[in-house]
Amino acid sequence: MTRNGSITLNGIRDSELIVILKVKEKSESNLTFNPQQIQPVMEAVQPNNQQKQVGYNNVIVHWQNEDGLKAVLEMLHELVQRP
Repeated sequence: MTRNGSITLNGIRDSELIVILKVKEKSESNLTFNPQQIQPVMEAVQPNNQQKQVGYNNVIVHWQNEDGLKAVLEMLHELVQRP
């Protein structure tokens, strides 16, 4: 049985995006990730209401086989452990 799928992550910070990229790089062709799909999350900053980027939405990671699923599980474990 082939294990494939995708996961969409929202509210990802810069440091978490780095984790995703490191796991993707380490897993080579088992994961795909298109950074052009991500959307910056903006938040108004007081007192002048300027916009500040606080994270990313629509971070989609795809896997094609069991090794890719293992890499996704590793990535999720690292993301959950981050403060």
